[in-house]
Amino acid sequence: MSFDKPTPGEDIAALARSGSQLADQSLQIGRRALHNGAEQLAQAAEQAQTQGSSTLRHLVDSTEEMAQHGWNSARDRSIQARDATTHYVQAHPVASVLMAAAAGAALVGLAALFTRHPGAGR
Repeated sequence: MSFDKPTPGEDIAALARSGSQLADQSLQIGRRALHNGAEQLAQAAEQAQTQGSSTLRHLVDSTEEMAQHGWNSARDRSIQARDATTHYVQAHPVASVLMAAAAGAALVGLAALFTRHPGAGR
């Protein structure tokens, strides 16, 4: 029986081929993993964007609704105050004129107090 023993050069060549095949396989596995990871990341980003857009739209809608409710409430209270004032003035015209005159005098007094120069009259 004759066994042909490979030469050291053949051993190195076989080892190099094995290493090359192993490197190619590792590279392919790495590319697939990178591709799958990129796809998963893109899907997650798309889901986050969709959820974020939905949440933002809901927040904007809620804010608009609250602002409209506040505006309507302020308008209704303003109308009620105007109506109550109108009824009071119609029921008590003399008292209303006297209160308006007193309020005007108080405002003029405050204006005079705040517009006085420091040290004037001392």
